[in-house]
Amino acid sequence: MPPGWARVALADVVRPSKEKIEPSETKPGTPYLSLEHIASDTGEIIEHGTSADVRSTKAVFRPGDVLYGKLRPYLNKVATPDFAGVCSTDIIVFPAAPAVLSPYLAFYLRTREVVEYANHNSNGVQLPRISFDKLGQLPFPLPPLAEQRQIVAKVEMVLVNVNATRARLAKVSTLLKRFRRSVYNAASSGQLTAQWKEARSDKWIDTTIGEITDCLDNIRRPVNKDARSARVGTIPYYGANGQVGWIDQHLFDEDLVLVVEDESFIGRTKPFSYVIRGKSWVNNHAHVLRPKDGMPVEYLNYCLAFYDFVPLTSGTTGRRKLNKGALMAAPIRVAPLSEQYEIARRVEALFALADKIEARVALASARADKLIQSTLAKAFRGELISTEHALVEAKGRTYEAAEQLLTRVQSVSAAVLTGKKRIKNDEPAILVVAAKSDATIGTTVAKKKHSKGIFFKRAAIASYAVERLHSKDTFGRIKLEKLLYLSETHVGIDLEGDYRREAAGPLDPDIYKIENLARKMNWFDSRKRDGFGIRYRPGAKISDRSGAAKTLLGPKSAEMDRLLTWFEQMNTEQAEVFATVFAAWNDLLIDGEKATDDQVIEQVREHWHKAKERFTPKRLRDCIGWIRKHNFVPRGAGPRTKLADSTPAPDKRRRRAA
Repeated sequence: MPPGWARVALADVVRPSKEKIEPSETKPGTPYLSLEHIASDTGEIIEHGTSADVRSTKAVFRPGDVLYGKLRPYLNKVATPDFAGVCSTDIIVFPAAPAVLSPYLAFYLRTREVVEYANHNSNGVQLPRISFDKLGQLPFPLPPLAEQRQIVAKVEMVLVNVNATRARLAKVSTLLKRFRRSVYNAASSGQLTAQWKEARSDKWIDTTIGEITDCLDNIRRPVNKDARSARVGTIPYYGANGQVGWIDQHLFDEDLVLVVEDESFIGRTKPFSYVIRGKSWVNNHAHVLRPKDGMPVEYLNYCLAFYDFVPLTSGTTGRRKLNKGALMAAPIRVAPLSEQYEIARRVEALFALADKIEARVALASARADKLIQSTLAKAFRGELISTEHALVEAKGRTYEAAEQLLTRVQSVSAAVLTGKKRIKNDEPAILVVAAKSDATIGTTVAKKKHSKGIFFKRAAIASYAVERLHSKDTFGRIKLEKLLYLSETHVGIDLEGDYRREAAGPLDPDIYKIENLARKMNWFDSRKRDGFGIRYRPGAKISDRSGAAKTLLGPKSAEMDRLLTWFEQMNTEQAEVFATVFAAWNDLLIDGEKATDDQVIEQVREHWHKAKERFTPKRLRDCIGWIRKHNFVPRGAGPRTKLADSTPAPDKRRRRAA
């Protein structure tokens, strides 16, 4: 361990919540999470159920709790929801703890070492699980709290880049699927060889599938009992899903085309015909076709892969099928034999290119995964950032080492639990939260008291922005946060904001309450964006709240609309740079400083979250010039931003006074 760190057991710093709730006690509409709702690679919550899905006792979680899947094979699923709800009891809920930051804990639980430890120590036959008795013995590297914050910020920066890369790779995969389908369509329609056939006189003919193929359905059949019991074999066994197993017998010994029979498999984005080669066994869920007159099986497959068979199906609802008669009578247009081979050659070349690109995408995705794990490994070895111990030696100051942190937490917690000590105002805010039979120790930051109805007022401005910008791909939570801040500090609408210098700040943590209220009132809702971030969708009653915003804005509507017009043109990072520079500049004016360009740049790069260091001085200086040019110069109005831990951000005047 690096100096100042402590290697402890997980149970020494966090304890799971034991709070449970019965279905009858769950409020209607309460979000419900199961392990299937959590993405294993990113920890993102893909979707969630509701209380209507709750049939048995569930665990209770709150915003910011760390959720850990204790059921194999979900031991790598870790999430930190920004909303309250209930979850499966196969999820361990870790509330906030005073000695460890929740994001730091979440990142540690995602490491390969923890997954391997949990796999090795999980018990059970059908559904193996790891108990907290075992998980609590997990060695846990504990740095000082300040160092935990820096590690979290650094890892989050890496994840932003990795997730952006993953999103781009996912788009490539989607494009490749579309490309393959367009190739199929071009092959079957003749577009692929349009120029090639101009010098040839042979024409395409209109015929039926029955005229160009032999149907071998009389040979196909399900595997017999002996073959099924064998479990293993060397002959591929095919059905509607493609290959579904192996057996030791065969029905066919040639290259053929299979067409799926069940309607439930027809019309998907996946092709519903495919080629099989050599010895094989085919069950009753796929028609077996042999092309006639020398037609390549590849060409026949290209013609049928996305053929619209749905109108040809018949039978009862839920059991509709494509029968042999309808298949063989289906009309089809085919190329001359020479062109069939040319089409097959060209398609093969195009698909080979797509396969190479797909292989590179897979390699890049694997590298992204390795980068995450290598970053986490460095983080928890103390190699990702400069340690507090090294910093204090360089600057000659003191710090609270991990051992001291644990001692303080344990002594304060014991005193609070026994009622022998009252927490002084200048001590860290360590509270005891009673959860039925156990006492869970957590941390809190003093909340700012708000006027009655302030969240409806904030939601009005948010609805006004969502209604205007929701269709823009770059409009999401980050942009909405900046708009709320600027509507208060620039436009002049008092929203009683409490803005923090977070990585994507200025951020008021109450943004989540605004979103929850908007969802509840059907003004707008928030959805996970593909890859990274949040986007908004207007609700049925959004006009009610945006109308209230127009009344609230009054003569300031023109300036608000001007601000929205610029945000409409900006991407997410441009909006962040604008709001960050504005906030740093505005704070200096609030503090009575002259606010030179250099001072503003220093505030952004040295007195904000470390994530802001990615903005170069030149970029910040350009933004300052843009703010002057377009009349967004701050006036020193509105609330001052604070550091993420709720203490005021440092400035030169305070340093001189100190």
